[in-house]
Amino acid sequence: MVSVVINVDSMAGAVPVTRFEILDAVEGAFVRRPVTKSELLESARDAGARVELLATLNRLRDRRFSNARDLWADLEDVPVDR
Repeated sequence: MVSVVINVDSMAGAVPVTRFEILDAVEGAFVRRPVTKSELLESARDAGARVELLATLNRLRDRRFSNARDLWADLEDVPVDR
């Protein structure tokens, strides 16, 4: 399991994370389905995702995700685009 420690206070005023940005960062993880939260975080880090995106993914429940649509149940508040 991969843990990510993020200082949320340092993210004040940051550009909001969008669903499109999340998809860009984790699309490669879904080649071998289903994937875990840890695998999604690893994929996003490997893609060079910014800390705000990693913090958003860290809110996901610890379970398996069959496809990207499964993410939105845990991340309903994330906008589609800016």
